[in-house]
Amino acid sequence: MTNAVSGAIADGVVLEVVGTVDNRGTITTPGTVGVLLSVGGTVSNGKNGLISGGTVGIFAPGRDATVINAGRISGSTFAVQFTGSNDRLVVDPGAVFVGKVTGGSSRNILELASAAHRGTITGLGTSFTNFNTIVVDRRAQWEATGTNSLASGTALVVRGKLTDVGALTLAAVGGPGTIQLSPDSVLTADGRFDVGHLRFLAGGHEIAAFGAPATVSSTIARFAESDTVDLLGFVVTKLSFTGHTLTADGAHGAVAHLKFAASFRSNDFAFAPDDHGGTNITLV
Repeated sequence: MTNAVSGAIADGVVLEVVGTVDNRGTITTPGTVGVLLSVGGTVSNGKNGLISGGTVGIFAPGRDATVINAGRISGSTFAVQFTGSNDRLVVDPGAVFVGKVTGGSSRNILELASAAHRGTITGLGTSFTNFNTIVVDRRAQWEATGTNSLASGTALVVRGKLTDVGALTLAAVGGPGTIQLSPDSVLTADGRFDVGHLRFLAGGHEIAAFGAPATVSSTIARFAESDTVDLLGFVVTKLSFTGHTLTADGAHGAVAHLKFAASFRSNDFAFAPDDHGGTNITLV
């Protein structure tokens, strides 16, 4: 079904078969749920769209449900609530959620979509919970603000650009969390970066930039010759590698340690100015 820009549905929507709700207007209800996807299906909420329920904006109790939001979804408890598996939430830059957003039992994806402008997200692990995989789409530009703490076993896949200006923590208890950098992607962590594994995927030209390199605790895996670690604002004077740790000596006595899954030699690494007051580290 399609609800046009001028449309206003005041009794909510119940989809009892697999189908699509395309909302560009307003869907509200005096009851509990704004849109119910009984057995899966898709809800697409456009830029000017509003979906509102008394308790839950969109509820998907089954599996294989997809919600795409570019507008506003609200509920007093949950904006979006999945309780099954194989569900997917696509967030466009500018989308608004009033209420918590929760994934289901397993194999649920939170996807940060691309657009002409940058998106901002906060509350990963608190406002957005129970998503096994978080994906930053190719050509997407997102900024993570505040404190974002992802649960054990969560995979964060960066295919576009993700800048963390707060504190990003990915728990390693019971199973290490992993950030995966796809070819030509950029991950920037301006604040504390506490992630189990940072994996550079095959294809190359990935960049991981750290604004506070002394706080980086990740184990870096699959680092290749075309990849770069950029230490923002950190002027390297010497590199040395022992065991699995690369030690970067900096100006004025500063020191940073980067852990690698593979073993290297000190002369496997090269460093050069990044033209922004910091240092690029690469393999030679």
